[in-house]
Amino acid sequence: AHADHELGARCDAVAVEHVALLRQLLPAGQRLLARHHQLVAAAVAALALLGGVAWFGWRHTAHMQETAALVAHTERERDAWARLVLLIERVQGEQRGYLLTGEPAFLKSFEDSLKSVEEQQRLLAQLVKDAEQKANLSTLKPLLAERIAFARRNVDRRQNAGFEAAAQELLTLKGKNLTDQIAAQVARIDARSQALLDQRAAQAGREASTVFLLGGTGTGLSFALLITVFALVLRENRL
Repeated sequence: AHADHELGARCDAVAVEHVALLRQLLPAGQRLLARHHQLVAAAVAALALLGGVAWFGWRHTAHMQETAALVAHTERERDAWARLVLLIERVQGEQRGYLLTGEPAFLKSFEDSLKSVEEQQRLLAQLVKDAEQKANLSTLKPLLAERIAFARRNVDRRQNAGFEAAAQELLTLKGKNLTDQIAAQVARIDARSQALLDQRAAQAGREASTVFLLGGTGTGLSFALLITVFALVLRENRL
């Protein structure tokens, strides 16, 4: 009985020691678990930040490409307007050449230029997207039609009534005045196109700066977090 009592006392003492040891280890384990959770949270935050930076970069890169396409489109539109004026001036020159000489070569070039003017108008109708520019094109069309009709009348008069009758029309300067009106209208249209071009180019520049700044900052913070997590993991492994 005495031996059983001593054995029971020893067991009780060992149990007390185990409980005391567990009480000592429990806070350390809790602290270790808390640090583990912190490391996981930091790693997740770093990866989430990297993902956000990648998404942001993709979104703004796509938008930059759209803006760059608009800039290229506006430049193409400006070239088309300038070519229209050149074609009208060519029509005027070839009409005058035919009226003065009666040479068939001028007549053929005249007809080819008229076809080119029609094609250029169709191209502009496809290119123009801005509402104000569409209205400008609608305003310009009657002037173009009048200029072409006047040129055709002069050519027909030269063919049917001779040089003197056609020369009378040239002296009125009506054709030149119409050409000048067309050029002035296109100049106003081009000013609007230039304003759109400047606006879109400035927007593209701002977007590029934003992508560079935020992308660089976000990437730097992400790598800083990952390096911190890696350093803490190494420290934990050494402890």
